[in-house]
Amino acid sequence: MELLGHSTIRMTADTYGHVLPVRARQAASAIDRLLGEEGTA
Repeated sequence: MELLGHSTIRMTADTYGHVLPVRARQAASAIDRLLGEEGTA
């Protein structure tokens, strides 16, 4: 919030909150791929 210059945490959450679920899925998929590759090596 402070780094972005937003007056409230709510403004930050409203602006960027929708991005987090997408990034979380991408991260989980990347970890799945890595662990899957390690498990077959």
